[in-house]
Amino acid sequence: YSYYSRIIIFLYFEYYFQLKQYKKAHQYYLLLRPELESFLLYNHSALPTKLLLSSTAFLAITDQLNLLEEDVSTIKDKYTPEKYDNFSFINFQLYIAAYQLYQKKYNEAAGHLNNIMNEVSLKHYPHAEIESKLFLALVYTIEDKVGQAESVIRSVTRKIKDLNEDGSYENGMIFIKLLKTFHSSSKKADHEKLTKLLNKFNNFNNHNHFALLKFLNLDDSFIDSLVKKLK
Repeated sequence: YSYYSRIIIFLYFEYYFQLKQYKKAHQYYLLLRPELESFLLYNHSALPTKLLLSSTAFLAITDQLNLLEEDVSTIKDKYTPEKYDNFSFINFQLYIAAYQLYQKKYNEAAGHLNNIMNEVSLKHYPHAEIESKLFLALVYTIEDKVGQAESVIRSVTRKIKDLNEDGSYENGMIFIKLLKTFHSSSKKADHEKLTKLLNKFNNFNNHNHFALLKFLNLDDSFIDSLVKKLK
């Protein structure tokens, strides 16, 4: 019974989180926290690393990133998904990269994202490739590594154009446009334009089966902090 109860709790958390009923989601998150290390081994009956990405977004939205730090500390040295378990490996690298982003450890975040590109053949995982490269381009943009950011953007743009005939990845194209706005030589970013692009991205993302970077809390404060950093 305890085995299946953890899966049910996980599904309840995901359900209420997607409905933005954060108070109820929080109840189920707290039930799962003590079981996090063991729950991550349930990959034969669930996709447990999905919890890592959802909880990252949840804790950022609800201003509880201190709990994210505790969660990472609990599992980082105890849970290492095998590279052949592609979904778990990719999700775990994204999870740690997101944590490093919130800690402002951008070089470390880029390292985990490059692990995805270097350790996994992404030929059959185009969505994961797009998401990882957009995240990496964002990190390079924050670090003001314009050349590296533009190189990644060119690569991911080609991939998106191959898949975007029906507009499924219009959200990705909007996010690329947002990043490019930061790459002017003057570094005088247009705050209003950036906010409009971010709102447009989030609107597409919230109504798109192929949502991107949902584990990051990309809101107006994100634009504020990015503009301040790049001035």
